Amino acid sequence: MVLKKLLRRLQRRLPFGGVRRLTPCDHIQSVLSRLQRRARDLELKLAQESLPAKRRRLEFKLEVIRIQQMKGRARQFELRDGCE
Repeated sequence: MVLKKLLRRLQRRLPFGGVRRLTPCDHIQSVLSRLQRRARDLELKLAQESLPAKRRRLEFKLEVIRIQQMKGRARQFELRDGCE
């Protein structure tokens, strides 16, 4: 387990390593797509939930995801000159 972790770190540091580092724009895009999937899943769960306490918890999580998406889009807009 520890050996695999060390190998991954070494591959990231070396230019000929197997892992390709994402550009900031690509990384933000992948994070935004993951957030979008999580938001969709939470909305489905929220529609099916009937208990008020669980609904509040799901609504709070959904609000946090929406705020994270807004921050990500703002950062993407800041980097638009460096992106494609």
